Amino acid sequence: MINKQLLLLAIAGELSYTLQDDELDQWLNRLTSREKFVIEQRFANEPMALKAIAKICPRKIPTSDGSMTGCVLERVRQIENKALRKLRYFSRVRARN
Repeated sequence: MINKQLLLLAIAGELSYTLQDDELDQWLNRLTSREKFVIEQRFANEPMALKAIAKICPRKIPTSDGSMTGCVLERVRQIENKALRKLRYFSRVRARN
């Protein structure tokens, strides 16, 4: 379960930004499986540190072909940053409409 307030703070930089649960689900479904996994772990009700995510990556991060792959700490950080950039883009597009 994602802590919506933490994620909104990371995306919009403020908590006054409103977002419906179904809209957040749509945004998360547009991420790759790796990006979604990292975001779900980082912004869970009990968030995990990047090091902790990197430790479980060898068993947990799926690739596009469905197999599992490992990650090092730097790669997890890159995946998180890319996913947050995508989510920020989605929020800017939403704000324009």
